[in-house]
Amino acid sequence: MINTHGFEKEENEHDVNDKIYPELSPMLNPTGMVRILRNRAGDIYKFACLDSFEWEVSLYIEELEKQIEELERQLAEK
Repeated sequence: MINTHGFEKEENEHDVNDKIYPELSPMLNPTGMVRILRNRAGDIYKFACLDSFEWEVSLYIEELEKQIEELERQLAEK
C-alpha cells in the first residue's frame, strides 16, 4: 500500500510487465530415444548423470536431429 496524502492506493504486486529474455531458447521435447537414455542415466548415476555415456549419446542424438532439421529446411527452400 502506498499512502498518498491520506488516500491509500493499493498496488497489485502481480501486475508487472513480463520480462523478455531473448538469449534463452525454450527447451525442446526430447524424442523417445533421448528420453530413454536420459532416464536411464538418471536412474543409474543419480546426480552424476551428466557425466555418463548415456547422457553424452543423448546430446549427440539431439545435435544430429538439429542438423537433419536444418538440412530439410534448406532442401525445402530450393
